[in-house]
Amino acid sequence: MILHILKPEAEDYKKLTDICFKSNKHWGYPDYLIDLWKDELTITPRYIRNHNIIKVQNEHYEILGFGVIESLNGNGVYEILHLWVLPEYMDKNIGRLLLEKLEQNAGPHKTIKVVSDPNVMSFYQDCGYQKVGEVKSRPDGRKLPLMKKILNGI
Repeated sequence: MILHILKPEAEDYKKLTDICFKSNKHWGYPDYLIDLWKDELTITPRYIRNHNIIKVQNEHYEILGFGVIESLNGNGVYEILHLWVLPEYMDKNIGRLLLEKLEQNAGPHKTIKVVSDPNVMSFYQDCGYQKVGEVKSRPDGRKLPLMKKILNGI
């Protein structure tokens, strides 16, 4: 399989949103929770234009996953806002490839934070992230792991 890492076009918004929803369904979340998270899972053309997004697509131009990283206040701390892979391509190193590229985009000697879904916390740990806390989520009482990694020099 030949993979390409590219900046998505605004027209990709429906495919990217679909990846978010399919990934959440893969983890067994019920429809009422996915409805609750709909705004956070929906990617718009404007979002694509205004954020640092990359996508991975195969030689057939199928988008397999995408990620978003943003600087927090320009102080050397970055946050991964999205990292999603189609369920049928999970465990094929697509997520790791995306994560490595997002980290490269941040640059060396930076701190990367991510609020992880509990189902993928072990993925981030395998990639060198450590749990440093929890963040409140929805519905009330739900908490998500906050992960952090300090990038070494290249």
